Amino acid sequence: MGVFDFLRKKPSKEAVSRPDQGIEAYDDYLNQIGEYYVAFKELDLSEEDFKEARVTDLAEAWRLFIWFLKERVGMDQLTEEQLAIANQRIRRLAEVLTQKILELDHLYCLYHRNTDEPALFSQLTVLEDGRRSSSEPMIRIFTDRDLEVAASYPEDQFSIVKIDRADGQGILNFLHHAFYIDGAMGIELGSDAVSIASSKLLEEPDFSHLPEVQRPIHNPSIMRWLLLMAQLGDVREHPESQGDYAHYHYLMRQNLAEARFLVPSQVDGLSYDEEGNAVLSQGSSLALVTMDGRGKRKAIQMFTDWNQFRKRYDLDYDGWMMTIAEIIDHYDVTINPNPDFPYLGIYLDQEAFQELI
Repeated sequence: MGVFDFLRKKPSKEAVSRPDQGIEAYDDYLNQIGEYYVAFKELDLSEEDFKEARVTDLAEAWRLFIWFLKERVGMDQLTEEQLAIANQRIRRLAEVLTQKILELDHLYCLYHRNTDEPALFSQLTVLEDGRRSSSEPMIRIFTDRDLEVAASYPEDQFSIVKIDRADGQGILNFLHHAFYIDGAMGIELGSDAVSIASSKLLEEPDFSHLPEVQRPIHNPSIMRWLLLMAQLGDVREHPESQGDYAHYHYLMRQNLAEARFLVPSQVDGLSYDEEGNAVLSQGSSLALVTMDGRGKRKAIQMFTDWNQFRKRYDLDYDGWMMTIAEIIDHYDVTINPNPDFPYLGIYLDQEAFQELI
């Protein structure tokens, strides 16, 4: 008998084998994963099992194991010992799975057409008092084995982008961008049932040893919510999404007041001191790019990071670091304005900014 007794009668070892890696139909493949890794092995996998398993094998085994615990046993029926064993086996699988992801030759990620960035997925829950709660935003990745699952997402909203290992840094660079620029807090493998936190895959860069003016301009705590807002599209045409948009907007604005942004500018006569600080000497000039605002005032464009900045401005333009507070008394601000991705930008006037502080 097994620890969880998923099967009343265990088949012999000879009757069950590892999933056939050449099987084509995904449903048949899932049946084999469930039969071998979960029903027969109960996720108690050997080193040989781990060595032979592919990323999607382990991800689906993890998902099906949770399903078996819920449907065949009942989570509320598990003893403390069973729960401890289940968690230990999941942790071991997650460790191996994490390493295998980093060793892939390539993977696929869903990108959202409203942003041209990895799509973020967050589960929203409406509480009894009408407020909303959201899970940590994640990107969703796939392998060759479950690519057909990725292809089932609506083409008018999503595209599938292949991420190559390339020189060994391709996947790491992709994850760095997704986590620490766009603000994803981890990855989901094929669905929301299996996820791995960003910190388990890639350590967050530490720039605390650098002077503040030399630290890269990243705003992941703002960007994650801007992306989720943009993915909703024009909420004026979809009233059912307005509550979700308001929730993301509330979370986004929590970090706006203190954030540093990149302002497109053209500078003549710029020099740098010994600490790397930019210095405008006598005779030099700084011209910030402005645009027509929504009222009588002009608006200054601000960007959350160099990725968004370079989507709009080429190398003829520099990025001048500024906070909203340094501008708002004289200009309105528009964050990440881009006519190619109109839902990604937001606009703030002086009144709106005062509500943040």
